Amino acid sequence: MNKVITVVLIVGALWGAWMLRDYYLEKKAANPGGYDYGNNNTPEPAFDPRSLSGLHYSLEQPLQNAQKSGAEGLKKFIDQYRGAIRDPRLAWIELDYVNLVALKDPAQARATFAEVKQRIPTNSPVRPRIDNMSKVYD
Repeated sequence: MNKVITVVLIVGALWGAWMLRDYYLEKKAANPGGYDYGNNNTPEPAFDPRSLSGLHYSLEQPLQNAQKSGAEGLKKFIDQYRGAIRDPRLAWIELDYVNLVALKDPAQARATFAEVKQRIPTNSPVRPRIDNMSKVYD
């Protein structure tokens, strides 16, 4: 009887491992290229915005604090430091604001998005994010 139980446990473990493998392959196939699904469920490349130029390192901490305080905090940050921030980082921050404000004020989100889209050239590193978001905000 012990041998039967041992065989059943081994078969069960192998079957479980096979199911986990199938689950992993299914998830990997559904998310090709390491895309990160943001607030609006549009795929965006996994990208570190801190690598973009245009924001002095001394403003990184205030930016993080503003992002934690939501759309209002981020809007205050943008208004306060707009003169010190340059594109492409300014555009990225404004697109973050668009995602945050979209639920409360869709008209403001669309207006801000349209302004950023018009301002950013097609060869900008922010352009793929704009193209992905345009499905929602155009």
